[in-house]
Amino acid sequence: MKHLVAVSILTFSLFRFPVHAQNQTRAMPDDNLAYPVLITLKTGGGSGFYLNAKTAIYLVTAKHVLFDPNTGKLLDTTFDLWSYSKDLSDSTPNSFTVDTGVVGADSIIRHPSEDVAILKVASVDPNTPGLIHYLPGIIVHTMAKAGILGVGPDAIKKFNEVLIGNAVIVLGYPTSLGLQTIPQIDSHRPLLRKGIVAGLNPGTHSIILDCPVYFGNSGGPVIEVDPEGLGFRFKIIGIVSQYVPYADGGKTFLIMANSGYSVSTPMDYVLELIK
Repeated sequence: MKHLVAVSILTFSLFRFPVHAQNQTRAMPDDNLAYPVLITLKTGGGSGFYLNAKTAIYLVTAKHVLFDPNTGKLLDTTFDLWSYSKDLSDSTPNSFTVDTGVVGADSIIRHPSEDVAILKVASVDPNTPGLIHYLPGIIVHTMAKAGILGVGPDAIKKFNEVLIGNAVIVLGYPTSLGLQTIPQIDSHRPLLRKGIVAGLNPGTHSIILDCPVYFGNSGGPVIEVDPEGLGFRFKIIGIVSQYVPYADGGKTFLIMANSGYSVSTPMDYVLELIK
């Protein structure tokens, strides 16, 4: 049986002036903080975000978060999704379990060549805004009052629109950071990292960021910050795919360390999978 829930689904251009709340200013819109989704598998996990289409809502992530790159098989038959409301005063998480045995492994659509995968989690009734049907196999545990926040098509930039030198913000759940014996980071709360668009690679059709990422960031959204008038425009340009390593070592040993640069797969490939 399909799970029927009334939620708030946002589609907006993301042109915002600095957000003011109680005489304080945030450098980005509050609702952008609700974009990242924590994806947890028994063998690991990563990050993602929800994307609104005309008649459906999709989970977007990196292909290697859900599939073994060597065998092409799903890493787990079930996995959990965790995100927060656009209303920052609501601490109730949007918590789901995805049972691929019910949803069907084939319902996770993988790009044939790029590190992108999407999963349809809900259908949308275009005649009843805000009313969505979670598909069988999407088990809802808890839901914030405003529901999940999906990125609308007008909040996306394609590869040929990305501007080198503009600021970017990477959102996600770098769960590999920190030590269990030193609980500095709440693994169920997303972290932000700021950098710039360092360059574009036309050969691989990828975006290079001067922004370090770590295991757990994979699949998370990358937001470009474009100055416009007295405000800024915040748009998603891609998803985190991998960090750029560098060789550090002498003649007898070699360490592939994190250079601080990272690679983002542009949204063009995500949009190719949306039907």
